[in-house]
Amino acid sequence: MVDIKLLYDPLKFVLRHGGEVAKLHLLQFLDMLETEKGKDLILHLLASQMSSGCFPSEFDEETGGVRETCRNALLLLKCGVPHDRLNIQSAVDYLLGHQRENGGWSENPDLKIPDRVVELSNVQGVTWLTADVIRLLRCVGLERSEQCMRALNWLRKMQNPDGG
Repeated sequence: MVDIKLLYDPLKFVLRHGGEVAKLHLLQFLDMLETEKGKDLILHLLASQMSSGCFPSEFDEETGGVRETCRNALLLLKCGVPHDRLNIQSAVDYLLGHQRENGGWSENPDLKIPDRVVELSNVQGVTWLTADVIRLLRCVGLERSEQCMRALNWLRKMQNPDGG
């Protein structure tokens, strides 16, 4: 076994320097959501949801992000927000409204994605983003929905012969 010495305590580092979502992920992982900080972070995340059901993009906080909406909805579910609560349902509705005709998901076409970001697109489907949305749909009981089936079929078409 290799002995690894870290320069910083990762828990303290995230709590000092991480964003609110990173901190909430950490507290959820550590089963510390019942702390005052945990409750505050959940409330702040819920309050950041836009009226259309989406969550602001990290690239432009005035514009909703498909990635952030999916990830934040999944995080809220992990934090105990019921799947039938309006916050989750409106996030799901937003995402369903952004499904591409071919069944996949891409980032919001209204966003300007910086050139340095190569893992996202708003002009073609993104496999990992589509898989994340499918995971959310399964969590809220929509695994047999037409939208979920279309997304699964699109992912199958994107699969390479080697399985990747």
